[in-house]
Amino acid sequence: MNHATLKDWFAAYDAAALHDADAPPRDVRILAENADVVVGSDLPRAFVSARLLRADAASSPLLREAMLPVPRIFGATVPLAVWAVITALNGFVAMRRGQWPRAEDRQRTRAAADWLESQTVPDNAVVVVTHGAFRRLLSDELRARGWKESARSGGHRHWSVRTFQRIL
Repeated sequence: MNHATLKDWFAAYDAAALHDADAPPRDVRILAENADVVVGSDLPRAFVSARLLRADAASSPLLREAMLPVPRIFGATVPLAVWAVITALNGFVAMRRGQWPRAEDRQRTRAAADWLESQTVPDNAVVVVTHGAFRRLLSDELRARGWKESARSGGHRHWSVRTFQRIL
């Protein structure tokens, strides 16, 4: 893929249906079944994922992906796996330079954290289905607000889980 086809691929990926093998693992289904609220990004792939967890899942544009900057490699055509590595490294450099996340992504992250805090009255559990880069931003924002990450599983794979507790 070149730079242009990669951007098209990202759009198609978020709009794609899930493969039958992409069913949520049992532990994730149990979390959602026991949650008071399940909400997903309003991008089709994430929202379908949230609905697989619970039929009454809501959606929110606040939870959309915060796209990492995709570097231009002067028309180079490389495999998707190479683009993934290059984009991740470029995102890390952009973050260190203060060039990522974009201001609107930071604002959206704060708004999403505000909304989550409004939903998490004592003993109220919320399951959020979102995207990798945005999940990182939201996790960092929650930690900065004093939330504690109490569990993590699945690394950065699909259906990975981060569990946070609000420290009052």
